[in-house]
Amino acid sequence: MRTLLVTIGLTVALAASACSSSEPTTVPTTVPTTTAPTTTVIVGDGSIVFGEGAVPDGVPSSFPIPQQGNIGSTLADDTLGRYEMLLNLPAPIDATVAYYETNLPAVGFVIDRSELEGLTHMIAFSGEGVTGLIQIEAKGTGELSTASIRIERS
Repeated sequence: MRTLLVTIGLTVALAASACSSSEPTTVPTTVPTTTAPTTTVIVGDGSIVFGEGAVPDGVPSSFPIPQQGNIGSTLADDTLGRYEMLLNLPAPIDATVAYYETNLPAVGFVIDRSELEGLTHMIAFSGEGVTGLIQIEAKGTGELSTASIRIERS
């Protein structure tokens, strides 16, 4: 029972520190890496790389990723200049929205639109020669969220 209470306490502390809306969360200084294999498909003069666990090449290095964010599947399409990743976050949807509304402008991106569409919160942004869309959804009982991120070179 004590182990369960300690685990719950740590989980709550991590979620609070990952996406606190009262204080801006700092952008990590290191980009998550992975040893998971990638699959590369050559298309004309470019390539499409499918992977997981690391920010795909082509995403601006200043793009904010919450410290507790777990990067799932990724795609880097150099042919079209499109980059995608799925983030799993130990925080509710409103905390994840607050994180991006605070941290995107802090690193030079402009939020062009931020609104709830059905059960998904959409954040459109631009800057550093890219445009992008973040689709944030609640998972499970609402204490977790996912952010599907798509970035395109302008």
